[in-house]
Amino acid sequence: MAEGAEMVPMTPREEPGTTVAKAEAMAKAGPKTGKKKSLSQKLLRQMSSRQGPETRKVRVGGYDPTHSKDNVVTTSKFTWWNFLPLALMAEFRRMANLYFLCVAILMLLAEETGWYNTPYPSVWTVGVLAFLISISVLNAGLTDLKRHRADAKMNATPVTVVSRDHATKLRHIRPGDVVVVHRGETAPVDFVVLAGAGEAATCYIDTAAIDGETSLKLRRAAPLTQPWQDPKGETDDAQAIEGSTQFKGEVECDLPNEHVNAFTGSITPDGESVKALGKEHVILRGSEVHSLWVVGVCVYAGFETKLAKNMREAPIKFSQLDRIANSAVIVILCFQFALSFASAAGMSGFERANDKDLWYTGLKSSIDAHSSVSAKWADLEPRDRQDLGFGFLTFVIMRVYQRLTPYCFFVPMSLYVTFDLAKISQMKYIDWDAEMVHPVDGVDVHAKARSLSVTDLGQVKYIFSDKTGTLTRNEMKLRRVVVRGKCYGLGEKHDEVCAADYGEKDDPLSCKALYDLAQEKGKTDSEAWCALKMVESFMLCNTVIVEQPEEDDDKVHYQAESPDEGALVEGGKMCGYTLSARTQKELVGSVGPPHSPAVTTKYEILATNEFDNDRKRMSIVLRDLQTKKIVFFCKGADSSMLERADPASIERSGDFTKTIDAYAVTGLRTLVYSANEWSEKQWSEWNSKHYEPASTSLQGREEKLRAAADVAERNLDVIGATAIEDRLQEGVPETIATLAAAEIRLWVLTGDKRETAIEIARSCRLIVEDMPVDVLASDVAEQTLVADLCQLYAREVTRDQYTKAQKGLAPFSLKLKRYAKQCVYGKDKALTPEELEEAIENELVKRLGPDARVNLDPPRAGRSALVLDGGAVRVLFAAGPALEVILFRLLAQYKAVLACRVTPKQKAQFVKLVQTHIKPKPVTLAIGDGANDVNMIMQAQVGVGICGLEGRQAVNAADFAIGQFRFLLRLLLVHGRWAYRRSATLILFSFYKNAVMAYCLFFYSTSTGFSGTSVYQSHFTSAYNIYLAAQIFWLGMFDRDADEGWILSHPRCYDSGRLNLDLSLKAVLAWQVNAVLHGIVIYYVGYGAMRHGRGGVYDSGSLGIFGTTLMIVIAVSMNFKAFVSSRTINNVTGGCGEEGGLGPLGFMASHKVVLFLNLAFFFGMSWYASTPACAEDTTAADMMEYWGVTHHTFAAGHTWLVALLVFGTWLFVDWVALACKWNFNATAVDALVERSHIARWTLDPSTKPFFFSKVAHVLPAEAQRVAPTEKVGRESAE
Repeated sequence: MAEGAEMVPMTPREEPGTTVAKAEAMAKAGPKTGKKKSLSQKLLRQMSSRQGPETRKVRVGGYDPTHSKDNVVTTSKFTWWNFLPLALMAEFRRMANLYFLCVAILMLLAEETGWYNTPYPSVWTVGVLAFLISISVLNAGLTDLKRHRADAKMNATPVTVVSRDHATKLRHIRPGDVVVVHRGETAPVDFVVLAGAGEAATCYIDTAAIDGETSLKLRRAAPLTQPWQDPKGETDDAQAIEGSTQFKGEVECDLPNEHVNAFTGSITPDGESVKALGKEHVILRGSEVHSLWVVGVCVYAGFETKLAKNMREAPIKFSQLDRIANSAVIVILCFQFALSFASAAGMSGFERANDKDLWYTGLKSSIDAHSSVSAKWADLEPRDRQDLGFGFLTFVIMRVYQRLTPYCFFVPMSLYVTFDLAKISQMKYIDWDAEMVHPVDGVDVHAKARSLSVTDLGQVKYIFSDKTGTLTRNEMKLRRVVVRGKCYGLGEKHDEVCAADYGEKDDPLSCKALYDLAQEKGKTDSEAWCALKMVESFMLCNTVIVEQPEEDDDKVHYQAESPDEGALVEGGKMCGYTLSARTQKELVGSVGPPHSPAVTTKYEILATNEFDNDRKRMSIVLRDLQTKKIVFFCKGADSSMLERADPASIERSGDFTKTIDAYAVTGLRTLVYSANEWSEKQWSEWNSKHYEPASTSLQGREEKLRAAADVAERNLDVIGATAIEDRLQEGVPETIATLAAAEIRLWVLTGDKRETAIEIARSCRLIVEDMPVDVLASDVAEQTLVADLCQLYAREVTRDQYTKAQKGLAPFSLKLKRYAKQCVYGKDKALTPEELEEAIENELVKRLGPDARVNLDPPRAGRSALVLDGGAVRVLFAAGPALEVILFRLLAQYKAVLACRVTPKQKAQFVKLVQTHIKPKPVTLAIGDGANDVNMIMQAQVGVGICGLEGRQAVNAADFAIGQFRFLLRLLLVHGRWAYRRSATLILFSFYKNAVMAYCLFFYSTSTGFSGTSVYQSHFTSAYNIYLAAQIFWLGMFDRDADEGWILSHPRCYDSGRLNLDLSLKAVLAWQVNAVLHGIVIYYVGYGAMRHGRGGVYDSGSLGIFGTTLMIVIAVSMNFKAFVSSRTINNVTGGCGEEGGLGPLGFMASHKVVLFLNLAFFFGMSWYASTPACAEDTTAADMMEYWGVTHHTFAAGHTWLVALLVFGTWLFVDWVALACKWNFNATAVDALVERSHIARWTLDPSTKPFFFSKVAHVLPAEAQRVAPTEKVGRESAE
């Protein structure tokens, strides 16, 4: 799969042909009345005409133009014709960019039409905006160009198509072509296997790129009676390939669909009968072939393949903080429009009050009052006064819009550039974090940040996690074997089998003791016979594939469909019973203690009943080729085995049931085993009546095989049990407990069966002891499932929303509207919010009755877990939009959610529907390690991939990559929180510093009749952001309020981002109010001190001196404001690690140094702007007027007196505001942060802060509690 390809969520739909099949059944069954029969027949005809053919027919070796056009699959985002529009659209999603585009248009309009004046030239605004946007657009184009090249390379891959007589590229394959794929190559299309190099025309494939499973899977050739299908050696390979090219026949299968685990079809050789096909006969595109070669006929190509049906181009992610910043820009624009409107209204009022003296402005009433003006100023064009009383529309256009341009710097143009650069630095901190390094195969794997959505890491509310390879290591070990009440321990080291780990009183017996017991001769009911059959079942009762050793490696390797089976086979090997080889019809074993000569044993495979989620068992029938005895082995979950066991065998086994229950409590996965010897008559009778007819059936094969297994798996003779350790990754339970303490919801989405998933959830502390568990499973009738859902919803969500009166009225009103509202479930009509709520109430009343809530149990979801499976989700989604909303509103109430047996698409649907139905929209994070997690990772706002054993598909598609699940804690609580708080401060301070300058200009306009003239020199307004750039970068790159150790040991610090405390509407308004107050202080203190000057060019009352003083005061004040706004608790700050880890850059990270350098740069540039050299280098008139002004300003004592007065006044205002906040409006995060400062200063974490007595009420007990593990950072905190 090319770079950029990814799994994609799609709308859930039924299996192919399901709806039509139901209609056909209705039509054939025939209802009781003729009217209903005609309706069902009409429905069948309508669906058939609408859906077209239900199956696809492919001629082997032929070509049908009605099929796929070609085999091209693309993953790029843009084409040559839509690149510019889409790229620009992505850029102008940022409100500030759109704002400056409008400002530039207003400036250009003023310059081209002369309708109004603008104080700033448009060239600067347009040029800078175009430059900034072009950089982003160019970057997007270059990134997509790489995808185009990767697509072209993939689609041009040469392939072998034996049905054609010329070389073919991958893009040219079409349904019907016969392709050959060799070892190590990837399947180019979805094809039905015709022949393979293995015994009985089989082959092995790796589907990690499709479903994330790394174990090899067996695929068989179509059941044809062709001599070339069973090659005996290399000399027959050419004959088999040549024979497949001459084969003629037709394949009929499902229409193209996205179901990767389902395939139903048939193949009809010319002149022969129909043969059934299943998923075991199909190799999907993206699978890697591990056999020497395989030949097959293409049935799906290009975008019709199942892999392509689950792919789409990568979405353009827009971080939550970007959205909040857009909202903040809107708030700031409201302030700007308010100033513009006030300025326009003030100017109109000034003209009305002084209209007789404003002849120089061209005001007609003033010119009429001065008769000499027209004669002396003949070119002066008279105009009418434009204010609220003379044409409101003209007033808005000519005055309000005109006053927007003087305040255009209200929103800093450099906001997003600064923001993105700060995020890049925060990404580098993640890359450099030495605490997030994990060795994989001898190579250190570092954390990697791939996306600018780093700030979203600090606002996550929901985490969606895969299980296998994400929470676990994919390394299961057999630890205990129970035979007749005795326990045997297995392990490579003594500490792996010690009794203390599993709550045992005595140490277990060794595996050698089990082997010795199995070698004893005795009766069939003896302990020795049970031990023998137990270790034989490890070797034989499985579907494990044996990989023969290479020439330089004498070790046999196993490929198991589940880690459990692999662990059991390895356990049998430790006990002296080794599975050596497997063919289609035979098993070969070696019996003997380790490192000793072994005896080879062979068994004929008579029948295999593979594991089924409903049965929860697996069984196999074998014939010992030495003794000719037939043995039936069975293993499964204790709940499914004991109910079918012979009571006498359970009684003979002692109290082993208590033992396995004790193991289950410790988190071990338990299985119960049975063995029965069958007679020839018993075998032949079961085979002829049940198994053989089921295995050769063309229709309902799975159901018939399940029924045959049900007959065989009765009166089981229990011989023992096993306990398997599902090895969790290091620190997973502690990580999950800490995330729960931070109030982050964790949903585990896995393809495992329910029992396995629940056991893992308990072992990793997702489901803790005494936590109630509710279950929604598909193993009940649909009506029961929907009723259970509605019952839970009524109990948890709507219990307190309805009174008894409402309960009585609801059924009556809904009964009248129910029929009319059925159309809301149609595909082409969307539900309004009112209709949706009524539909939800409709479902509750219909399923539960009007008085169902009266007898409900108390709500408990806030402290319980919910378990559901993919089948239940599919049923509920198909039942209508109301149940979909009910389900996700219910899920949002639970502390933990566990979804099992879910497909890759369903994982993404969970993420998408949480984003849709939970309000306000939460920030979601998805984490996984396999290709089956890519779908989910791309759908979430934040995708995290784990470098594991299932390839790099998840890592390549993710925004962030880590080596272990436990690193997610640092990624969120440390890096995410720091990134969010730094970025929030950066955004707020960027708005604040420009707002102070705008408010000072507004106050100045009150003294100039709101004329729009500027008090600032042009060099100051154009370089203002540069003068403060270092301070802003420092806040966005280095600022931090608490050490990482304190944050990790007090997870509720994460509330700052999760609840968006730092960049809320309240915070934006607070900073703007602060800007107004500081603007008043800065302007009016300076104005009051200098208003009595004589007005000379270099006098204290002149515009130049006053404006320069104002600029100095603003620049110095803003620098000191940034300094005191920093929450950093040390002088030298880094991005990660206790000491920062910046080396020589640590000196530059000191805020004191940054403050000094920033002020030095400002004073130096201001001095230069007033020198003759600068005046000679520029033609600007205002720079000529500025000649020498700075020198006189710097030399005047009143300048520094004003600066000192201003600084002291606004610092006092800030401290008063901070004291009020801490005493009357403090949050739990404020209290925790202050405690961290005091703890650092006093080295005593129990010391109460100065204001702690005032803010104790906002600090809940769980916020004060230390994280549930010592491993997550307590040491660094102390």
